[in-house]
Amino acid sequence: MKNLKYNAAGGIDCLYNHYLYGYIPITIDPNDKDTSELYAEAVSGKHGAIAAADVVAVTAQKNALIFAEILKLESNQVRPVRELLIDPFNGFAKSKLADIDIQISALRAQILL
Repeated sequence: MKNLKYNAAGGIDCLYNHYLYGYIPITIDPNDKDTSELYAEAVSGKHGAIAAADVVAVTAQKNALIFAEILKLESNQVRPVRELLIDPFNGFAKSKLADIDIQISALRAQILL
């Protein structure tokens, strides 16, 4: 293996010397049964130093996941808002909307700048 570099997911991207195809790009992960032994070799230093993950790429990837979750929650707000327009005293709709707002606020606090 060569050109080892941590990725945003915690795995390692590298070039693996395949017996038939030569060097091919792969991602090795400690939780993947097919690559966990290679991961152990890599972190032991057998194949040299492992480069750090690109901080900007990691931040962008994590933020994209957060934004996707926020978008999903915001779409879940439509029904409670509609119910409150019909009946402003609907306790269930108020509660549901408040729960979703709390979840969105928590996610926004996790956004990396």
